[in-house]
Amino acid sequence: MSNDQTWNVKVEQASKGDEESVTWLTGQSQEKVRAYIYRVTLDNDLSDDLTQETLLQMVKSIRNLNEKENFWPWMYRIAQSKVQEHYRNRQKETSIAGDSFYKDLMARRGDVYQDESVRELIQQDLLKKVMIAMKELKQKHRAILSLRCFDNLSYAEIADTFDCNEVTARILFYRARKALRKKLSNHGISRNMMIMSLGLFGRLTLSPEVSKSISDNPVSKVSLEVGPGATILGNVFSKKTIAVSVAAIIALILILNRGSSPSPSADNPMIPTLNLPFRNEISSFYFTVQVLDGDPNAEGSLSKGAFERWFYFPEGVEGPSLMRMQRYTPDFSEMQCEWLENERANYYFENGPDIVHIINCRVAWSNLKVRRLPSDSQELIDFIRMVEGEPELDRDYYRDTKTGMMAKSIDKRFENAAYYETEYEYNKVPLDTYEYKWHEPVNDVVDERDEMHKRGWAYFRIEGELDGNKITGRARIPFFYGTCKEYPAWLSLNIGNELELIDCSGGAQMRHANGNVIATYPAGTFLKGLARTWMGMHVADTIRRDAAEKRIWFFSEWHENEEDVVITLFDKENNSDTNIIYTVSYENDIIENIIFTSGQDIKGSLEFTYIQDLDKETPEFKEPVITKSSIPENHDTLWIMDLAEGKLLE
Repeated sequence: MSNDQTWNVKVEQASKGDEESVTWLTGQSQEKVRAYIYRVTLDNDLSDDLTQETLLQMVKSIRNLNEKENFWPWMYRIAQSKVQEHYRNRQKETSIAGDSFYKDLMARRGDVYQDESVRELIQQDLLKKVMIAMKELKQKHRAILSLRCFDNLSYAEIADTFDCNEVTARILFYRARKALRKKLSNHGISRNMMIMSLGLFGRLTLSPEVSKSISDNPVSKVSLEVGPGATILGNVFSKKTIAVSVAAIIALILILNRGSSPSPSADNPMIPTLNLPFRNEISSFYFTVQVLDGDPNAEGSLSKGAFERWFYFPEGVEGPSLMRMQRYTPDFSEMQCEWLENERANYYFENGPDIVHIINCRVAWSNLKVRRLPSDSQELIDFIRMVEGEPELDRDYYRDTKTGMMAKSIDKRFENAAYYETEYEYNKVPLDTYEYKWHEPVNDVVDERDEMHKRGWAYFRIEGELDGNKITGRARIPFFYGTCKEYPAWLSLNIGNELELIDCSGGAQMRHANGNVIATYPAGTFLKGLARTWMGMHVADTIRRDAAEKRIWFFSEWHENEEDVVITLFDKENNSDTNIIYTVSYENDIIENIIFTSGQDIKGSLEFTYIQDLDKETPEFKEPVITKSSIPENHDTLWIMDLAEGKLLE
């Protein structure tokens, strides 16, 4: 019988209450569990205590282990929970000076001096630098490096240990590996010594007996790869007899538990908690997807990269959003850049030079595809796909029946990221995700904003004509969620001498020039089709998404100046020959002008002028007030298309 078969049999028998199998598992697991806990905590006494607690928990919960082949991910999950519980109760990690930690370690591991190769490393001071660099890592980084490089766990098993999906496990390992490389570099150890450094750490954190039985370097280059299909070498498993005190307690537990049936409990780490909220209860979601390379010169179906995204909706998924996004290479081997769009500003982190750019614009895809959200309805997504000519093949989507939101997707388009699976997680994003913080040290911060984006809001004027009617308007736009409460969006637009459109926090109305109300609408109706960046998306996306909601078709292209985006709306479904052509400043995230055409003829245009230095209310820019009216609200309109087609003046 092979070693794996022996373990499976013992786990099966132990789950049925066999005392001999439980004792065997406990004895065989102790050294491996202790090595893992020590690598995470780097505290000898604490490792002894938490190892005993982990083994005791294993004995209590073994009957509830349904998938016997997942014994080790399950064990590491228990061990990790014990570590987290300890430091949660202590409120913070124990801080030990690097020199003190190293001296204590070497005092306990005097046997290493008997190895000539290790003596040479000690003389070179390399070993000390490696161990102190590992001590400086976060516990979670040490944990995932240990599981990946020393404990023979796949990414799927690591995901099970950390209660996350496989993509997240890959990302965690990538971050841990990069953090270690930086720590080693800070101590003068070059990146090409990463494998040797990990090997030394793995060897020195084992018991002396086990350390003597393994090769000089138990870590392989393959174990450091992040890409799919990477295998793990250098398992450092061995046998060790369990302490008598632990065995006695285990025997007592077995006697007390004999004949009892397993039952779910808060202490059982294998019992999952599934609490999928209703749509109106969702405040955040997290997912990672591969993005298609939009370069027409790209060969084959190549992924542009993996994009990890976090969204938070302070007023629910129909309201404004905050966003954070990181871009990786398709195989997660390298982080390329990062974006943060919070309630105050838009940030772009340039990896490499480690520079933060504070910019005017929100993220918009350079291939001019419309950004989509897992909360978008199936109808909206289907329409956008149809308009953009997106093929239906090679992607599978699964939606939650309760919320209608995305639950999972499988993307088969890519040669370099084949069968990429995305799982969407809801209400698991901590709020500090949207704080101004970065994974890398920041060497410089470059503020590239204009005055109105620094302020967070601006007044603007609208001037033009349509079908011989002069149009004038004034408005206020908040650029961020943080300013939309104190400086809410509003619009007042006069069309000829007959019509006035008002939109403010109190609602929206269409009025005659004499003030009589013609129609009422929900607040925000006349702001749709214009810039609404406080909602969390680039104006190019809000324009097109607003149009798609009303099944208005659109076409997007770069302006000949290669700086602006031109978006054309047309009512294809009603066979209208009217077009609305927007010119959008990509970098400034604002509408510059709108042109109205009918066939080949220009019917009119609107120019937008933003007031950079006006930071207080004036008689011209005074927020309008809604007139009391008993007229029922009208919800079915994309007003700017009605305006272009002359329907508002009928």
